Amino acid sequence: MEPSASIEHLVLSQVDQHLDQTISFLQELIKQPSTLGNERGAQELIYTHLLQLGLPAEMWDLDVDTMRSHPLFGILLLLTDSVVLAAQPYPGWTFDAFQVY
Repeated sequence: MEPSASIEHLVLSQVDQHLDQTISFLQELIKQPSTLGNERGAQELIYTHLLQLGLPAEMWDLDVDTMRSHPLFGILLLLTDSVVLAAQPYPGWTFDAFQVY
């Protein structure tokens, strides 16, 4: 369903109104180290921002050693309605994950 012109106008207006704030937030986010096991700064920034927006937020400490033992560790998956993108194939797959179905 296509959004009505008034809803689209409202959304675009809000995007325009908050563009500078959004860019500032993203600049701060990309300054945060976020390599595996070093995500805390980025996590805290997002957590605080969500709370300031009045949204619920949670933070977790990740056990990297436990994660490393998982067979899917290191495989990046992006799931959409009909597409699976992966950084590398997983040996247990029974289909070609790189083909769009």
